[in-house]
Amino acid sequence: MERQIMNRFLFTKSVILLKEIETVMYRFETNAAVFLKLRDRFKQERISVQVLRQIQTDLDQKTFSELCDSIDKLDIAINFLKSDFSDSESLLSDSLVNILNDDDNLVSQKIFQCKYMQCLWMTLTLERTKRRQKNNMESFCCISSAFTQKLSGEQLTALKINLNNFKIEQLDYLSKTIFECLMLTIDMPQKNEEYVDMSKVGLKDAIESYLYDPPYEHEAPTPDWLQIFVNDLPKDGDSRLICCHVVETWVTIHKTLANKRDQML
Repeated sequence: MERQIMNRFLFTKSVILLKEIETVMYRFETNAAVFLKLRDRFKQERISVQVLRQIQTDLDQKTFSELCDSIDKLDIAINFLKSDFSDSESLLSDSLVNILNDDDNLVSQKIFQCKYMQCLWMTLTLERTKRRQKNNMESFCCISSAFTQKLSGEQLTALKINLNNFKIEQLDYLSKTIFECLMLTIDMPQKNEEYVDMSKVGLKDAIESYLYDPPYEHEAPTPDWLQIFVNDLPKDGDSRLICCHVVETWVTIHKTLANKRDQML
């Protein structure tokens, strides 16, 4: 009970205006380790395609500032509920109201249960990343710089050759897959005794690990074309991709997707 009261106090949204006194703003870092704890509490599932379309419609009407505000609130909810005693059937909108004292149910969805929190966060965060990329902002400001190494000419050429063979729907799927692999598998805070330098691990190995042990229950089988793409990633040589290239790999995929969409207009 004492811990619950302390959590409620620390996580409650409060505004205090004090003149001539420095104040500190607390922000919650939601990362792969947080989601690992969240999945230990209750299994995570993907949101249905139909509901995701509605979410995207709502997101298209949000300003960048509104989108970031929704993500901030979701961060607080996730960091609270990973240690709270809510059950997996709890409504996410109810949790937000209770924690934030704010009737913001996130992109007008009232049906979300806590088992969809990971997928919702990924959807909103991917949207924020795409908008940053479109406006020439730093796309992955919260990701370790170890994963932002530029691609060499050989790596970029080999990757583009593969990507040009994909349809728009496949590139969109690949973009989401690489993004989630980065956020949930590659950029994982590690304890010293278990330390593995993920920036030196082959990107092919990291993606295979993500697909083999997906962070969602009832995950659909990997599409054949995606498995072929992963299998064809070079294991060695100048065109081999390593996890230190994952951000630039995603950026290349996203730019290829955007160019193909522009060509359809």
